[in-house]
Amino acid sequence: MNLTQAIQILKLHNEWRRGAEIDMLSPKMIGEAIDKIIELEKSKFCPFCGYKKQHKVTTDINSPLTCSAPWCPGHEF
Repeated sequence: MNLTQAIQILKLHNEWRRGAEIDMLSPKMIGEAIDKIIELEKSKFCPFCGYKKQHKVTTDINSPLTCSAPWCPGHEF
């Protein structure tokens, strides 16, 4: 499942939850969408210190995320 699919699934689930006349999605599918969003969010934070990682200033959109906390042992990983 990719991010776009996860977002669409959660939007549909929320519409259903708010009373839209659509079928409920499977709990397994909803859980997988939630897991994908959590996985993405967790990847934005440094595993060493918990500080938010940031992209290096570059024109390359594939540049790695680095921890922006200078005290962190993973500052330049």
